[in-house]
Order: sequence, then structure tokens, then C-alpha cells
Amino acid sequence: MIIPAGTAAAATGITVDENGGADYTSIQEAVNHSKSGDTILVFSGIYTENVDVNRELTIISKSGNPEDTIVQAADPSDHVFHMTASNVTISGFNVTGANSAGKSREPCGIYLDGRSELFRAPEENVDDGVNEGVDGEVNGGVNGGMDGEADSGVYACTLSNNKISNNILGIFLEDADNNTLSNNTASNNYIAIFLAASDSNELKGNSASDNKGGVFMFGGANNAFSENRISKSGTGFLLEYYSSNNIFINNTALDNENGFYIRGAENITLINNNASSNNETGICLDSSSNNSLESNRADLNRKYGIHLNHFSWNNELKNNTASRNENGIMLYYYSENNSLTGNTANLNSKNGIYLNETSGNTLEANTANSNNGHGIYLKSSTFNTLNNNTVSSNSLYGIYLDPSNNKTVNTRIVTEDFKYCRFLEDSSNNNTVSGNYLNGNSEAIVANGSENSIYDNHFNGKTTPDTPFASRVMTIIGRIRDFLLAPQIPAN
Repeated sequence: MIIPAGTAAAATGITVDENGGADYTSIQEAVNHSKSGDTILVFSGIYTENVDVNRELTIISKSGNPEDTIVQAADPSDHVFHMTASNVTISGFNVTGANSAGKSREPCGIYLDGRSELFRAPEENVDDGVNEGVDGEVNGGVNGGMDGEADSGVYACTLSNNKISNNILGIFLEDADNNTLSNNTASNNYIAIFLAASDSNELKGNSASDNKGGVFMFGGANNAFSENRISKSGTGFLLEYYSSNNIFINNTALDNENGFYIRGAENITLINNNASSNNETGICLDSSSNNSLESNRADLNRKYGIHLNHFSWNNELKNNTASRNENGIMLYYYSENNSLTGNTANLNSKNGIYLNETSGNTLEANTANSNNGHGIYLKSSTFNTLNNNTVSSNSLYGIYLDPSNNKTVNTRIVTEDFKYCRFLEDSSNNNTVSGNYLNGNSEAIVANGSENSIYDNHFNGKTTPDTPFASRVMTIIGRIRDFLLAPQIPAN
């Protein structure tokens, strides 16, 4: 199917069959004799080679079935498909065997390599001759402006309907933008899919299982992930530092160590994802700010449903479900100014919503029912606001303020089998507790200390009155008297 010389500009269909009877017997040979825009059609078979793709091509299996069209690495220390050109399509292959460190930094099943030629050259210069002809074509510029195109990144490639297995990196995008990965399956790789410094890519309908890691991103913005399913793969989705403005919709992360782990990232949006039955945490934000979690499900995780950890600020959690975990929703250690609205944290083995060493958070219209510990538990946390929450039938306290100062609490608690109305102990001060409906918890509201403002709460249809004005004035006078009578520390 070689075209006449007079029609060199036209795209060509090229065939490959390992058994002969086609244009070529290897994919690499077909690439070497192709030009930009050609389609390479590969018949069923087992092709043992490392394929370098340095021009715009469509490479597809004839059957469309990756089970019967296998490309396995001839050199397991090199990439199976190494793509340095844009507008390349790879579809319908079983890609396997890049699993030995050596020639390449991390041998990949499919590598979209958008690095500058300057950075690729050392790796290609150690070629042992297997791909000598292809390297000569790349470095010799057979495809005209390809060198310049590679320097600007790899973009607009399509990887679809491939089975990726037994590689160190299954699919790796590096400096690769505006590519589409759809309906690929990755198993038994070290990392299934890895994006580095890659923007505006779409990953849809991919699945990964039994990998050491699922989908990892280190740097990159404006990527969209939808309808992907990750299971039994260490961390399902991992976003590391410098990743921002990425969106995850309708993804599933089940039976991993962690479902979603987002560290040092900003402006990440998670909507309607399922992060359940993981060994540690469903969704974790670690040192991550300005993110939005809405209508996600994080149930049946061994430790936390949703965990905001270590300096995670200004995040919005809305209408999520975090039930049947150890702790439903946890905010820890200077995770401040977060908004929790309309979330459900029921039936957890410890606490529904747990704030530890945090401040400035707002909890409004959440539900924390039938937890084996506290409904809402604040420990060593200050200046938080609790308003119009429903907290009922928890085994311990409905709301527990444990050495926590300066809370504003205006919480609606609808329960049954009321036992205690208020219980104050130790030293939780400067809290305001009002407008609550208290029934059915072992202890309804527990605040450690007596310097709290507690009024207008509702117990069995009765409303407690506000603290009389005269009593409040006498309390203030008493505090001033105590201050004036306290021993003074002499100035140095």
C-alpha cells in the first residue's frame, strides 16, 4: 500500500502483520516508512518491539481487541511506545513488559514525551541499536518541523481502548497537553497513569486495578477526570504539589489504601465521586487550600471518610456523605476557615464530625446521627461556628467542646430519648450555645468550663431563658475584681 511518488502529500493506509502478507511485519518498520497523517493498521498477533513514534500517525489494531493484538517490550528497560510527536492515536493494543530499570528513567507502556529535545537526547544517545533507524530519523529531522514541535510539548494525542500491564509506568504524560485518554485498562503496573507538568488533558472511563499506584499527578492544571475507576492500587488518585484547577467528576476509588489524596494542591474540584471501602481514608486534603468537595460519597473507610489535614484552609465541603467510617469528617491541625454545609456523617464507629486544633471553621446544616462516639466533637479548637446542625442518637455527647474556646454554636439537634440537657466540665470557655433542640444523646451539650453563654435551647418543648442581664453584669464585675486582686508581676 505504498503510494506513488506523485501523491506524496496524501495520507496512506499501511498494514502490519507479523505473519507476513501485509506491508510490514513490525510496527516500527511501518512507522519508519510512514509520513505524517498516515494510518497504520495492525493485524492480530504478538509484536515484540519498542516503538518510537516521531510523527503524526494513527496506529490501531485491526480487531479493535487488545486481547489479541499484543505489543511487548523487546527491551524491558525501554518504553513500549515512546511518542515525541503530537496528534498521535494509539488504540486497541495490549501494551506490556516495560518493567526493568536501566536505559530509561522509568520505562513506560506508553510515554507521551513532551520534553525538549535537549532533555531527551541523553536517554536516546545510549541506544543499543534496537531503534537505531528511528533515532536517526528523529535526529535527522526526516519529518521536517518535528523537532520544533517536540520542543513545544506533545499535544492532541488519543489513547483509547488499550490494555496496559506489567510496566513500571503504565501511561506517562510529561509536558503533554490537551490529550485524551479513554477506556484504557491498567493492571499490575507500578503506577497505572502518571501526569507530570501536563495541562488540559481529559481522562474518561479508564480503569486501573492491582497497581502499586492508580492515577498520579505532579504538577498540571485544568485536567478533567471523569468516570474513571481505581481499585486495589495503593492510593487511587494522588495529586501532589503544584497541581491546581483540576476537576474530578463521577470517579470511583474503592478498596485502595487511600481513595483520593491531595497534597499541596489548590482549586481542585471533586463532585459526585465515590471514595469508599478504602483501608485508610476516602478523601484526604493535606496542606491543600481553596478546594471544593461536593456530593461525594466517602463511606466504609477504615479511618476517615473525609480528612482535612495540616494547614488545609478555605476549603468548601458541601452535601458529602461520610458514614460508617471510624471518623466521618476530620479537620486537624491548623485546618482553618473551612466551610462544612449539608454534609452527612452518620453511623461512624467514633465521631461524626471531629475538629482537633483548628479554628475559624463554619459547620452549618450538617447531620451527625447515631455515631458510636460524639456527634460533633471539638478538641482544642477555637472561633468555630456551629449553626443549624442535626445531631441525634449518638452514644456519647451530641456536641462536645473539649478544651475549646470562643465557639459560636446555634445548632438544631433533633433526637429522641433525652437524658441530659447541659453538662459543663473542665475549661471550655467563651462558647455560645443557643437555639439547639436536644434529645437522645447520652449527653446533649458538653462544654469544658463555666464561662459560656448558653440560652434559648429547647428541651422537650421547653425553652431555657437567656441569662439575665444583671447576672451577666455581675459576672463581668467578678472577672474584673479577680484580675485586680491577682498578684502583679513586677516589671523588669
